[in-house]
Amino acid sequence: VHMPWVVDGDLHQPNASTSYDTWFKTGGRGVDTAWSYFNQAAVGKALHSQKYVTRSEIFLQTKIECMGSVAATLQAGQHDLDLLEEDFVDLMLIHAPWQGWGEPYSNCSKGPAGKAARQATWRGMEALQRAGKVRSIGVSNFNADELEEVLEVATIPPAVNQIGICVGFIDNATIAFSRAHNITTQAYSPLGGSPWGGSPVMRLPELQPIAKAHNKSAAQV
Repeated sequence: VHMPWVVDGDLHQPNASTSYDTWFKTGGRGVDTAWSYFNQAAVGKALHSQKYVTRSEIFLQTKIECMGSVAATLQAGQHDLDLLEEDFVDLMLIHAPWQGWGEPYSNCSKGPAGKAARQATWRGMEALQRAGKVRSIGVSNFNADELEEVLEVATIPPAVNQIGICVGFIDNATIAFSRAHNITTQAYSPLGGSPWGGSPVMRLPELQPIAKAHNKSAAQV
């Protein structure tokens, strides 16, 4: 799951004002960023300026778009590293199995038409790992069918599939497929309200009496 020690970027706003320095000072060790969060320069600056922990204590993951070719994937991965001012990241994900949120050379179609592009992107991810640019590689927002497409060509299987999971919004088929193929499921939007579905958990009427009975908030439940 998306653990409390991970600070996540916001999809819609550049996060230059976010206090990443405070995150590390108060015990945070995980950072989940992406090209389309528009915060990588700020994340990189905080990583290098903070004095609280060494780089080896920080788990840094980032995401690139579905690029559609090996060459474009290598270019996008290096661009992420350049923005972060890092030689490597601990985990890099393909952000989505379709064309993403504005990266100019993203080139994947949704559904079966994008299969070849997703497979080519995965080959590029493997090349990034073999080059030492990333320690592990994975995907995000992939369903079971799209994971199967990747596994058809993978010599390095995805380590992670990051998907939206919250109370009332769970893709059990994809989670089961991932478990069967030793792919770790990592949750985003555990409190709901993601762009892809799920009501905000804090407002679910089913959770209110449970929270009250245990003197907790709905988010804690």
